[in-house]
Amino acid sequence: MRSCLKQADWRPYRREKSAASVLDAHHPWLVERAPQVNYSARILYQELGSGCGFTGSYETVKLAVRPSLPGRTDPMPL
Repeated sequence: MRSCLKQADWRPYRREKSAASVLDAHHPWLVERAPQVNYSARILYQELGSGCGFTGSYETVKLAVRPSLPGRTDPMPL
């Protein structure tokens, strides 16, 4: 905050790009499969773990699928 106050002119805040996700390698599969299982993060997580070699957590899958639910306007962030 202090560094912002010391600047002569205002610059808008910009977020740094996030690091690669453990789901990046599975993005095409998720986009195709999520609607088929009614966006169930539990089913997607089980299928990723058993057949796709996914090592991430259920919470990661749940947060990735949430924006894709019907009625939401923002696309799947993966």
